[in-house]
Amino acid sequence: MANKGGFSWKRALGVTKAKQDFARKTGIPTTKAGRKRKAERMVFKAATGGGCLIPSVFVFVLFLTLFIGSFSAFAQDNIQVVIDGNQLQMEVEPVIENGRTLVPLRAIFEALGATIAWDEETETITAHKDSITLSIQIGNMTVIKNGESIIYDTSPMIIDGRTMVPVRMVAESLETELTWDESTKTVMISTDNSTAPALPPVIQDIPATQNASDSEISIDKYVGSKDSNKYHYPNCRHAENILTENLIGFTSAQDAQTSGYEPCGVCKPPTQD
Repeated sequence: MANKGGFSWKRALGVTKAKQDFARKTGIPTTKAGRKRKAERMVFKAATGGGCLIPSVFVFVLFLTLFIGSFSAFAQDNIQVVIDGNQLQMEVEPVIENGRTLVPLRAIFEALGATIAWDEETETITAHKDSITLSIQIGNMTVIKNGESIIYDTSPMIIDGRTMVPVRMVAESLETELTWDESTKTVMISTDNSTAPALPPVIQDIPATQNASDSEISIDKYVGSKDSNKYHYPNCRHAENILTENLIGFTSAQDAQTSGYEPCGVCKPPTQD
């Protein structure tokens, strides 16, 4: 019997004509049992090398492999920052961008004894430490230090909502000494030499053919290394790390500068005696 709208029920079969048409066109069974059997056949074909699921499974496996590989590479970086022998604790891990190490803004500045202020409108960081005032802007490779511009090769940036700054930019701008240990992926920063043991003065060698009493012994005021371009006071913590075969002595600041050396940023020897 047809209803008012002209639609005919096929109760004996338990399936409407519309469902039958849909099943014929799409190949999808109209009953739960039928759909279950079809799904089982598709899984079987995929597992035995046939069926249309293979491309999807392949793409998924490829994605999983790449993801795990990327995660492993990231974990292997495991960059550490050590300041005066103490490892810096950071809320997020350092990252490497264009070969430069970036660290969280607040963590590095506060660890180096600087206070900071953030200007949201201009995305500018202002830092103060002792007589040093720095102005650093997101996306800008120029640091304004006490009114003078210093250009670096990497700029601060925002990564995943965190403000990250190049560690070398901050360390050198605050006049600390920075070195990089490639074997351990460690950034080492020295802020002072207050605990460095005193080193004996450097005495120039006297030729074996001469007597010490016949020659003038020169005690050097500053020392440097063949592997560096800095000169130091002999009791500077960096001077104690200079290998004997690389040790160079200077009788004056002018002598050191004439040889192409610059004052150490930690012990701060004078530029003129």
